[in-house]
Amino acid sequence: MKEDSSERYKNQSAKVPQQSLGRRSFVKSIAALGAGLAASPLLSETAQAPVQTVPATPPRTRAARSSGMYLTSEETKALNGEYGPLQEWAMKFLTKWGNAFDAERFIEIEGAFGGGPTSELETLNPAAYEEITRDGYKFPIPISTHYPFFGDRQFPLETGCKPVSPEQLKRDARMGIFCTGTCAPYLAGWNPPFGSHVVSLESSCIAYLNSVLGVRTHRETFPSALASCVMGKTPYFGFHTDEGRKGKLLVKVETKLRNSSDYSALGWFVGSRAGIDVPVITGLPGGEISQYEYMSLGAGMSSTGGVGMYLVVGGTPEAATIEEAFGNNKPEETFTFGPDELKKTYEDIMVPGSKEVDCVVLGCPHLGITEMMKVAELVEGKKVKEGVRFWLFAPPGIISQAETMGTADIIRTAGARIVVACFFQISHPVPKVFAVNSGKACFYLRGSFPDAAVWLGNTQKCVEAALTGEWRTV
Repeated sequence: MKEDSSERYKNQSAKVPQQSLGRRSFVKSIAALGAGLAASPLLSETAQAPVQTVPATPPRTRAARSSGMYLTSEETKALNGEYGPLQEWAMKFLTKWGNAFDAERFIEIEGAFGGGPTSELETLNPAAYEEITRDGYKFPIPISTHYPFFGDRQFPLETGCKPVSPEQLKRDARMGIFCTGTCAPYLAGWNPPFGSHVVSLESSCIAYLNSVLGVRTHRETFPSALASCVMGKTPYFGFHTDEGRKGKLLVKVETKLRNSSDYSALGWFVGSRAGIDVPVITGLPGGEISQYEYMSLGAGMSSTGGVGMYLVVGGTPEAATIEEAFGNNKPEETFTFGPDELKKTYEDIMVPGSKEVDCVVLGCPHLGITEMMKVAELVEGKKVKEGVRFWLFAPPGIISQAETMGTADIIRTAGARIVVACFFQISHPVPKVFAVNSGKACFYLRGSFPDAAVWLGNTQKCVEAALTGEWRTV
């Protein structure tokens, strides 16, 4: 009997030593698989190994199997190059991608986040790249995307990064791509319906889509997302299937979580233990969890692990009960997250050092309008301490809304900056001491600024640090 993909994940991840980041090394190997497929000579136009052609069959009938996957007549024609080099490249990639995870067929998708043309395709397959960049090409599905430097035109940064040109945005629109300017496109109106199938990049976005919205998506690579966008379909395995969305391990929360940074810490704890499995979480006040707390929870998990979906019993739509969350599965492991674990996780996340803060960062993932309003309330009538950079990152639509409401004026008058970008652009001068409200931000800052101290706390504590220039432990 063929082993299903979730069982394969479990068996392979069990071989990875338990370290501080759990099964993260295996997660990286999954990402490397996509890169490896993309770089493989088998997918290159200039070094293409012979591929057995599959005879076409009438529509709606099964063609032959292509190394394990069943292809329809139209899919077979695309694989054999009858619809041009772009679809040929895409179908060959997706067939190999599906075979790697024992998928038997493809499923149509309704949209995508990410997946537009990239320079990598030009290297992999010049003919396919020429076709996709030709005037008049349009993707068969709507695509939402995010350029990290989208907002530089409006909010010039110290880094000197070039902004995305209006011409590029117009070209993208003609291709069916619309730029939301955010890593959290659901804040900007991209909210696929429950149960729909999409492809998505950006780890915390994937976790939110699968978990909170009940949308179905893999953890994609750039080449797999692009290939799926070209064909309007993706291999049917993993989170696209009912069985792939059931829980594998149980986390019992036995302490009160008071804010988004606490949820971020819980995510950090869970991700380091779950690896790529689906965790089921009990003990949370399902109906009282805010959108940003869910975002922070998933972002934390996808930082220390490869979690693409989690289930909160009584909170997320596919976990009304613990029985629904696990389906036919039994918890393979059970963990408890109590007051001691919360305290210890904060200690693990932070990089201690000087408490003289020179940079405060909020918005990883991007802030919504509720969070912007909270910051405005905390800084109104006050001033950011001289020498401290206080940066807020948010989608352009949220910033526009905040400007209309007067919220942005309050924040800017206090001396903070509101930017459509990401914190990687904070580099001149290099900060020495960060204060953040996000475990995900901590994770990336630890790698990007190895000599800096990084403190984690709730939004109010971070605002106090911006106003005083000090990180207060009590």
